[in-house]
Amino acid sequence: MASAASKVALVLETMRSHPDGASVGEIAHVMGVTREAATRFLKSLVHEQLLDYEQRTDLYFLGVRLIGIGSAAAARIGPVDGLYDPMLRFSREFRVPVMFSHTRGADTFVLFRAQPAQFGAVIVPLGHTRPTHATAAGRVSLAFGNQEMLADVERAGMRKYTDRTVHTMEELHAELERASRQGYLAASEEINVGQHVIAVPVLNHRRRALACLAVSLIDRVQFERQQQELVTELQRLSQSASQLFTYGHGMLHAV
Repeated sequence: MASAASKVALVLETMRSHPDGASVGEIAHVMGVTREAATRFLKSLVHEQLLDYEQRTDLYFLGVRLIGIGSAAAARIGPVDGLYDPMLRFSREFRVPVMFSHTRGADTFVLFRAQPAQFGAVIVPLGHTRPTHATAAGRVSLAFGNQEMLADVERAGMRKYTDRTVHTMEELHAELERASRQGYLAASEEINVGQHVIAVPVLNHRRRALACLAVSLIDRVQFERQQQELVTELQRLSQSASQLFTYGHGMLHAV
């Protein structure tokens, strides 16, 4: 039986993927319980202001209390604002989005990205979660991280999203060896068809992964022609990030 904390986390993750609101039926289906049981549980979350309920539409939304909680968590990440300018310059120069992520076990959290805009580039907070095994960012972090996390990945299951998804432990070990040898990973169409990613780890002084910087391209020609140039510039950006987090303070620690 799932713990109360697991149920809360499941509901909040479900709500995050339903920005326009979710019904009792949708949430009950995800939780694997009856509508009556789901209603009781959702009412308790509304009481704690973790969810909001709109009677007119009969839908549930993420609650306003989470704004303060999320802001406090974001503040603990550390001096990420020092990365904004170099990430914005990178995004403007190459006209590609640059993502900053942190891996913990089977989950890789994409915290924010710099993305091209009409007049330059902008920083966009994200908070998306991606499966570690199926992302270049997750695997490159594993390659330079705590190998005990491999057990977390295996326990969580390795879902296959496309024909190119790494979905066996044999494939995963081969990818980790490749990342360790190269110092980066490049991968195509692992979760989304038409998406090409290059990922470089952000390392501490012991060469353990703190986080990851990655670019995402939809132009295969650009991906193939500029791959080495993008890797070189990402590694320079990663070195700046490493210094920032090594001498700053925050919650990011080696994975």
